[in-house]
Amino acid sequence: MPGCPATTAELVGALVDAGVVCQQCREVAAAAMGGLPEALLRALRVTAAADEVHRGETAIHGVRHKELMVGDCMERYAAMAVRRAATVGLVAESDIAFCPGCPPDVEQVRTVLARWASDLTAPGADGRI
Repeated sequence: MPGCPATTAELVGALVDAGVVCQQCREVAAAAMGGLPEALLRALRVTAAADEVHRGETAIHGVRHKELMVGDCMERYAAMAVRRAATVGLVAESDIAFCPGCPPDVEQVRTVLARWASDLTAPGADGRI
């Protein structure tokens, strides 16, 4: 492995390439994202298997966005995200979701994403997160 020391991203990449990191939840998360409105994709961050599956351009620290954690291995991270939500500009109850399972059912993930998508187009909504 190049680098002295190798970066975290390089180490994780090497483990993924070696096949020692489960990718099932990443695949489920990616499959569930098809057909989402552009407004949601821009403000959406999805993580699974301790890695980002998707990060929209406005899914950044300090800007309100949606955070979805997929898979049992993300449970502790999801709990931490809920605790810290207010400090990073999020509302825990409406901006953060966790889908347990290894892997979770793709429909469970789609249900969360569909709810967030419908919130953007509900009567009185302004199309923003």
